[in-house]
Amino acid sequence: MAVTVDNSLSGPGGTAPTAASLAATARTGTAALVAPERSVYSASRTLHGLGTIDIATGHHRANSTPRVEVALPPAPWHMRWYVYPPALQAAGFGADEVRWVARFGGYGLVLHETSGGNVGLRLQADGLAQAPLVPAQTGSAVSLSQWLRIEATSDGTDTVVRVYPGHAATGARVATWSGTGLQGSVTAELTAYRYRRGVLLQPGDNDADLPGTPVQDRQQQILVWDPDELPVYQDDGDYGQETVTAVERFQTEFGLVPVDGEIGPETAAALDLVVAEIQGDPLPPSTHISHLAVSDGAAIGSADTPLTSAATTLEASGDATVTPDFNVVTAVANVGVVGSAQVTKEVTVSASATVEVSDETRMSKDTTVLADTTVEVSGTAGVTESAGVAVDYAAGHISPPFEPVEDDLHVANDITVSGAGGEYRLTVTDGPLGVESVGRYKASDELNVADEGQLASQAGWRAHLGTHDDARYPVVHVNLAGSPELAGTIATRDCGDSLQVLNPPPWLPPRPIELLIQGYEERLNLYRWDVTFNASSGEPWIVGEAADGAAVGSAAAPDRADTAGSALALAIDDTETTLSVDTGSGPPWITSAEYPDDFPFDVVVDGAEVMRVASIVGDGFSAPQTLEVSRGVNGITKPHQPGVDVRLAQPMTTAL
Repeated sequence: MAVTVDNSLSGPGGTAPTAASLAATARTGTAALVAPERSVYSASRTLHGLGTIDIATGHHRANSTPRVEVALPPAPWHMRWYVYPPALQAAGFGADEVRWVARFGGYGLVLHETSGGNVGLRLQADGLAQAPLVPAQTGSAVSLSQWLRIEATSDGTDTVVRVYPGHAATGARVATWSGTGLQGSVTAELTAYRYRRGVLLQPGDNDADLPGTPVQDRQQQILVWDPDELPVYQDDGDYGQETVTAVERFQTEFGLVPVDGEIGPETAAALDLVVAEIQGDPLPPSTHISHLAVSDGAAIGSADTPLTSAATTLEASGDATVTPDFNVVTAVANVGVVGSAQVTKEVTVSASATVEVSDETRMSKDTTVLADTTVEVSGTAGVTESAGVAVDYAAGHISPPFEPVEDDLHVANDITVSGAGGEYRLTVTDGPLGVESVGRYKASDELNVADEGQLASQAGWRAHLGTHDDARYPVVHVNLAGSPELAGTIATRDCGDSLQVLNPPPWLPPRPIELLIQGYEERLNLYRWDVTFNASSGEPWIVGEAADGAAVGSAAAPDRADTAGSALALAIDDTETTLSVDTGSGPPWITSAEYPDDFPFDVVVDGAEVMRVASIVGDGFSAPQTLEVSRGVNGITKPHQPGVDVRLAQPMTTAL
């Protein structure tokens, strides 16, 4: 199941709903507000303690009555919202007094009050003078004048509406329209338009032929609206051409469609409202709506209670200053503590990351901020002691947009460094970001080094960072309200920490994406807990550590020297697990007989498929070596031709 829209439709009492306020209360998806002039957030009628949208009826259903619009997915679809209707019989005209509370394509869902004071349901075609569709109804009677949870669904063949009292899981009134399938893929509307059923006066009608005086009553309403109308016959009870012309002018004035000179349900409702407004009579009571959700998978159920915590703690170690400002806390520190003194901290990290526990004293500044407040943290950071954070795209941890950016923001292939009275220049000519491939990108730094002999290493490190061929992911948005299980992990993050994205989208390479956190923004309100990381590529910062005779790390660890050049000697298909590899220059691959503790490890073939090497036999001098491998470690399996490159998947890079 995927919830495509989830919005509380809430706001501070007495304020007007806006597009911005709807966006602020959206957990998922978008909802649009049309004709908001007759709506306001109400603090007197709340749900889960939140203000709801109070909708007063307008003159018609188009651009006069407020409505919230949302996209329905294709059938089967499910929509849930809350509505608080008034006691409808007391509102005007008995059982004929109704509220058009939703539209699904060409049908509206209409609420009326039964003689017993309970909810009645009809599907009404757009033409209000047409007979409504009466459902088969089962379940319990549900009274009006309370919060109703409406759950509507259609599989494209049948439509079912369940009305529950509030958040209850049982006791619903169930209405089924068999054979009336609402296909979806349309814009659904939540509204509260008021009209009377069974109203239709047409040219030629005369009170002499009708019970009561319905024509004269409507003529009198027209005269209240404009005393200059009906100048000849006034309110004579005869629906003649003068009345037709007056009704057409009224329909045109108030945007009613069609302009046909007939007094049907919508024109009658507009006359009722206009006269009440002119004479200062009580207006039709309003209706409240709240907590809208749409799903393309299964029924949604009752609305969740909102998040209420708006507290955050910023932690830093070492020499740090923490300065509070108005609802903003900025921490500047040598960030890198994973856990406090004598406390073990469990975190999810990449296979190549190192998790350490600091024995330094933790320094923290706690502050409680208002809901819907942005908390920003910035600071200098080292990566040697940083905690890794892993998030899983396939598990829904990351919200869109999540797209790589191919640019030259950090490219540098012509490096000049100076210091200690000397200067050193290093130019990278080959490779995907070398001068011969992309042109010359200059960078220069003046460094505080002990002697000029250190400049070559400094230039080499900067060239390594500047020619690493990897896309940037400048924004990674994690929705903690939707993935609360990540809260403990995300709480360990800070500037300079690694951020690993597991199971990336299918249109990207299947290997984990290694990033480095440069900064982040955290946003809390009643329904949202978002963390947006600003990140750069983390791969060039994954460096090796000399093993000093000890066994190396995991199969993917960056602590092995790469080959100087080796290639497949024989072609393989996409299932073979035995490789024949020829080393063209430099030492051959180690063998499992000589270095059994150094297996397995990962290689990449032809720059695409990662394989895990279980064993190697052969000296590599007299004949190619034989590698036994597991295929498709990164999700890619494909045939490979002789001569394609075979290299370590994660070769060792030596840092400064």
